[in-house]
Amino acid sequence: MAGLMARRVQGEAGQIASAFVVCAVLAAISVLLFLLIPVGGAADQRSRAQTAADAAALAAAGSLGGRFQSLLARGLLTESDLTDWLGCGSGRDAAQDYASRNGADVSAYCYRPADARVVVEVRMQDPLPTGERSQARAAATTKLPFGRCRFDRRPPLPSLPPLPSLSPRLPGAPPLPSLPPVSPPPLPDLPLLARCGSYELRFLLLGERGQLKYVGGDLDDLLKPRLVSTRDLDV
Repeated sequence: MAGLMARRVQGEAGQIASAFVVCAVLAAISVLLFLLIPVGGAADQRSRAQTAADAAALAAAGSLGGRFQSLLARGLLTESDLTDWLGCGSGRDAAQDYASRNGADVSAYCYRPADARVVVEVRMQDPLPTGERSQARAAATTKLPFGRCRFDRRPPLPSLPPLPSLSPRLPGAPPLPSLPPVSPPPLPDLPLLARCGSYELRFLLLGERGQLKYVGGDLDDLLKPRLVSTRDLDV
């Protein structure tokens, strides 16, 4: 009888010990989940922030290239404003549009003509449980650095023909016949060459309108945006 009681006590003690172990394991798992879920959420948001930054930078560079190509195709660029339409804020609207599509806002932005790069920083709209918002940076450019386009020296305009010389009128001489008005000949279309980094763009300067007409072919490949490193780049 005493042996039976001892075995029963041992069995109950074993069950209690097993239950304690199970509870301890569950508690440990709960603690790990509590610690790992915020870490995983932060890592996921950082990844989404980088995606948003990449998309914003590519969209901005693409929009600038598209505008450049559109102005050339419509003949609306002149020699003086080939790059005057570019500024630090050029393309920001497109960057914000694509950042918003990925749940982020543009926190800093600049197009840098010196190295022909769009640099953008974004911040996620939804905060983490800690209250922080992940941030990321990206930069994009095109093969054609249109921010560095410069014209070669313009060829000289043709000189006008000299007017005929008139002999002095003598006293009592009949009046000289009036000469027909001399109108200058129309200005010819002049070829121009713009150098954009290592690339060359060929234009015609339309003599009558003073506008540029691009005659160099297709720009789609040269203006296709691509991501570049953000190392040593400040917005």
